[in-house]
Amino acid sequence: MSRRVSSDTDVSTRIQQRLLRDPVAHEAYDSQRALVTLGRDLRAARLALGATQAEVAKRAGMTQAELSRLENGLLANGVTYTTLTQLSHALNRKVVLQPTVAKKRPSPARVSARVHRGARARQAT
Repeated sequence: MSRRVSSDTDVSTRIQQRLLRDPVAHEAYDSQRALVTLGRDLRAARLALGATQAEVAKRAGMTQAELSRLENGLLANGVTYTTLTQLSHALNRKVVLQPTVAKKRPSPARVSARVHRGARARQAT
């Protein structure tokens, strides 16, 4: 009997597809993806200046560890406008906010109601 060996990418893609079916998980995924994209952009700007994390962090009034977490998309609470402004000055960049229309997602109450109804339906069969 042969077992199909999946690559890490296949597994990651399947997990991502499952998560994105859940509206709450989808919203969290989108938020995290935005932080990762922001972090990559900040890192690229810093590297274009030829500056170290420590140098930019000092100019922006933050610690090197905070800048590192930001560049890696690991800030659990996101980033404030004030922090972005300080970083933009340290990196000789401008902050541009572009409002977009948010996709309408079902409320968490509706999502949980669907989950509970589905669970009851499975129990009844």
